[in-house]
Amino acid sequence: MKEDTTLPGLQDRSRSDDHRFDLLDEVLGNLTLYVESPEALAEHLATLGGKRRPAALRAHAERLFVLARDVYGDDRQGAGVRRRPFCVYYGTGKVEELAGFETVVVQPGQHDVQDIRRLVRGGTRVLAYLSLGEDNGPDAPWHMGSRNTVWNTRYVRLNDPGWVRHVAEHVEGAADYSGFFLDTIEMVDVHPEARGDMLTLLGKVRRWAPGSYLLANRGFSLLSHLSKLVDGVLIESLSTTWLDGYRRLDPQGLDFTAAMKARVEHAKLDVYGLDYAVTPTLERFARQRAARLRVPTFVSTRDLHHL
Repeated sequence: MKEDTTLPGLQDRSRSDDHRFDLLDEVLGNLTLYVESPEALAEHLATLGGKRRPAALRAHAERLFVLARDVYGDDRQGAGVRRRPFCVYYGTGKVEELAGFETVVVQPGQHDVQDIRRLVRGGTRVLAYLSLGEDNGPDAPWHMGSRNTVWNTRYVRLNDPGWVRHVAEHVEGAADYSGFFLDTIEMVDVHPEARGDMLTLLGKVRRWAPGSYLLANRGFSLLSHLSKLVDGVLIESLSTTWLDGYRRLDPQGLDFTAAMKARVEHAKLDVYGLDYAVTPTLERFARQRAARLRVPTFVSTRDLHHL
């Protein structure tokens, strides 16, 4: 009889390859919650009811991270560490933390220009938030009568010369950034008559910012056109949402975002994810699913003020 080399505690698990990969995804998903932080991993282990002392838990966590570095290699350069792939941060400060990401989305004006330049010089792709289909400013001629009641913003007439100038000024004012995060393009799902104008405006942004990286937020109804206009698509609420309370998507919602991820990849666009959570359980679910889908995903709260 062949020797049973299954790890202790796993003997009565299913031997199917699918189940083994599910277990591996679960382990890797949990690790991504505590990247570069054995202390945080130890604290999490303690919350699971472990009776070991914190010092012992930290020692085991540190051994786990050493093993991971031995297996996967160590990208450390001097005092630096392997960068995490992606974040969306609308707070202020934390420039050093932002430098630990490959791509970041920030609100223009929340950071000094010198900090933005330093991040870009250091190799971080810094994208400036830019709303194309909605406006939260004072009353203006380009406002439609309808509102997005979730954010209390006004839908805009995309072909209004004043709005076009407004967008152009924002693009010009963000010349020190690596590109733009293009939000609210899904206003065309509420106002389908604006589809052509939205594509025209997207084309203008592409021309105004040649060489810049453009990341669209969702916009799935325009996906067949986006491959010529943007470089990537963010799937906001890939697995979890804050609408109707922080929760995971229902099965239909999960199937939908998985299908959209496949469509984005088929269009040869980069794909990123953004999820929302306020509990370790919900965050763990979002990270584990992102790991299974192989989508670089950032998990935060609705206000996106946390790294």
